[in-house]
Amino acid sequence: MSLTIHNLRVFCSVVELGSVSAAAERLYLSPSAVSLHVRLLSDHFGTQLFQREGRRLVPTEAGQVAYQHATTILQQLGDAEAALRDLQAGQAGQAVVAGSVTVGSYLLPDILARFAAEHPRAQLVLQVYPATEMFERILHGELDFGVTLEAALPVNLVSEPLGDVDAVVVAAPGQGLGPADQKELLERSRWICAPRGTRGREMFDHLVRQAGIARTVSLELGHPECIKRMVQGAVGIAITYRFVVHRELANGTLQQVPLPGVEMRSTLHLVHRPRKYFGPLAALLLAFLRREVPRFLERLRTIPQTPPSGTPGSGGPPGHGAAAT
Repeated sequence: MSLTIHNLRVFCSVVELGSVSAAAERLYLSPSAVSLHVRLLSDHFGTQLFQREGRRLVPTEAGQVAYQHATTILQQLGDAEAALRDLQAGQAGQAVVAGSVTVGSYLLPDILARFAAEHPRAQLVLQVYPATEMFERILHGELDFGVTLEAALPVNLVSEPLGDVDAVVVAAPGQGLGPADQKELLERSRWICAPRGTRGREMFDHLVRQAGIARTVSLELGHPECIKRMVQGAVGIAITYRFVVHRELANGTLQQVPLPGVEMRSTLHLVHRPRKYFGPLAALLLAFLRREVPRFLERLRTIPQTPPSGTPGSGGPPGHGAAAT
């Protein structure tokens, strides 16, 4: 007959306690039931597993070998049961998510760091792709889901809004963006922007139309970090998302250019396949993102901006003078 896990547990108890009656008491079984388990195991292996020394049962050489393997099996089973409990509870496992370049580089790390702190045994994989490549990988099942700004979705993907993100115009501290004629300053400044066909460029075009600014792009850069560093170097000004520059605005290494009457917002979307099954960890992470991303974006709107050092308005229009050379 086939062995069962219960057979092994009873056998190990007899080895450890050296007594059928003691094992029966530990396992809440009758002594005859324990003796039956031992006999079944001996019959299965075709050898004697115990010998009596005085009043104590001691494993034979075969019994010692059987005990070593039985304890290993029970330990492995216990480990498997614990791992599966953690997996079902969302405390372990793996979730593979992605963000579009800006979202994955600047927004998701802050959110995922908090989730990881609450789930230290979870394996989180964050990948960063252009939106179109991210969509393809979601379709092929390589990613559980993705987070991106507004984009045209393939017909076989679904999305849900996570919240609205603010766009801001930023400049280096002291670059002449004081309470003077704001429109004139913006038109005289050098604009640093993303290339055509990107979401960043769409934001710039929208700003120009809404604010009535007669200005073209002076520099095109393909990554938000490049744009941010150019602005910090006083080369020009740029429009970007608040979550990209919130630390620099808070510590005063960048300043926000106020644009009264101009609203610049985009919607953040969670993207996945329809009717996709999410494992326990991925489902927990989804719920966390749905709850925490709107809170995070709202907190960013309330972070005070550190006033830039120096005299406002003393540097001339951004991108001009010694700071831009």
